[in-house]
Amino acid sequence: MSDKKITPVTNNESVLEFDPNAGLHRVYDWKPYTIHRIRRILRHMDMQTETIWQGYKANRRPGYCELYRIVRISDGKVIHPCINLYSLQKFFAGLDFPLEDEHTIHSTPCPRNQGAVDFLKAVQALPDHCKTGR
Repeated sequence: MSDKKITPVTNNESVLEFDPNAGLHRVYDWKPYTIHRIRRILRHMDMQTETIWQGYKANRRPGYCELYRIVRISDGKVIHPCINLYSLQKFFAGLDFPLEDEHTIHSTPCPRNQGAVDFLKAVQALPDHCKTGR
């Protein structure tokens, strides 16, 4: 071995400066978009998905993956000939599209059976000693 002393390289001139108005947000490599959400995103961009036929009973083989063709709606031009759902999820996550929109079920309250709502109100109106069953 040589007798040279190894000195760590220090660079005191490298300072990161940020715009005070800039903000940080997390960008994901992949997001669990549903095929319905992807179709709404594509429809907004004048495109649609077409399922590619892979043969009878193709989904029974191990490693099966649904394949799609991306087509422009206005003129029918094929934008992408063959892509799977995972690749579409990675693509839209990289572009930072939101996972949910106004059509997503989680953003709207679920309508309940009115009889169930009335029953819950009646149970909540009971005194505490009646709720325990003692």
